[in-house]
Amino acid sequence: MLKKISQFLCPILTYILLVQPIQGKDTNGIVLEAGLINCYPKDALDEVGHPLLGSPSTVVFDGQRLIFGNDKNPEDTFLSPVFTIDFPHLQINLQKSPLHYLTYPLFKNPLKYESATLTLNGKIVIMSGCFGTLQPSVSSQANCYHNHTLISFPVGHPEKVSVVAPFTTPEGTLCSLPVRKTMEKLLCTPAYPTGMPFINVEGLACIPGNRLVFGVRQIGENWSKNTNTILLMAVTYQIINEKVILFNDFEILYQINPHALLKTPAPLGLVALEYDKYNNQLLLLTTYEIDDHGTNDKIGTFLWTLSLDDLLAQKPPILVKTPEGKPLFFPHKLEGLTLVEKDTLFLVADDDHIFLHPDNTPYRHKNQAVYFIVKLSDSSTNSS
Repeated sequence: MLKKISQFLCPILTYILLVQPIQGKDTNGIVLEAGLINCYPKDALDEVGHPLLGSPSTVVFDGQRLIFGNDKNPEDTFLSPVFTIDFPHLQINLQKSPLHYLTYPLFKNPLKYESATLTLNGKIVIMSGCFGTLQPSVSSQANCYHNHTLISFPVGHPEKVSVVAPFTTPEGTLCSLPVRKTMEKLLCTPAYPTGMPFINVEGLACIPGNRLVFGVRQIGENWSKNTNTILLMAVTYQIINEKVILFNDFEILYQINPHALLKTPAPLGLVALEYDKYNNQLLLLTTYEIDDHGTNDKIGTFLWTLSLDDLLAQKPPILVKTPEGKPLFFPHKLEGLTLVEKDTLFLVADDDHIFLHPDNTPYRHKNQAVYFIVKLSDSSTNSS
């Protein structure tokens, strides 16, 4: 069991005491809309020359637009793994909305985007690579360094993008390696006493106390030998001259065994985080995935709530259910989650090579991604 340190929780605890502490409550969710977005042109290729998949693994709403991070990098310099769609209201036709690709060079630093968030003041976007492993890839050592990158930029000003905790490796790669090194030491175990060699980060959220929370899906030795988890680490951040500065106080905030939450065909892992400022809680997405090389893949996603009060008490998250009392289940690998208005969520799927699903969502082409708009409500209100 990883060591839990609570000293740094004081800013969060102070916030909770100043507002009314909110313990977890049962929440209902209904799907208002399901559809497709076009992520790339149909003939676009990835960096190794294969057809470029629409695989958005994260999304964040900045108040005006949806910002997506794809976990595949395009070959074309006029495209980018980071793209935006204007989102002025819920009624907009997303499939017909123009895409804007953020092509400044730093946006191509992370080769595999997995998470994004907005600072609590709503002024800065933070996006992250998957981290993963420092073991060199087949092609080069630099490739693995790229994924250990956090970037940030002021809302509406992508030209001001910068690397958080910047470090240039001997190979000349600009990344956030100090963050990675801190994480691996924090997560050391008897099996890995010098540091956790594999850390798959798939969630980011800013919470009260100016804390940046990292959500971890998997830890272990490498991409093929690891354990699914729901683990949160946090660090204090400050904004100086429109740049994010991280303090040296990384701590483990929360950890729970996903096996104890729900019986699923494969272990659940945390894939997205969002702080819900309206209800003072975290929203979590967990998925399970059985990869059968595209012949009989099985995937599924569940949505959860976790009040900050319950987080401090290390209580399990609460499963969001339908008004009929069944788990709100998606037969997709949803990996992006963002609030677009009070109690209204936008979710996007990274379904990889699965194009036809058992629900009624349209057939997805390779350059597309499935999305959902979900409305949340207090289940006690619905039942009264």
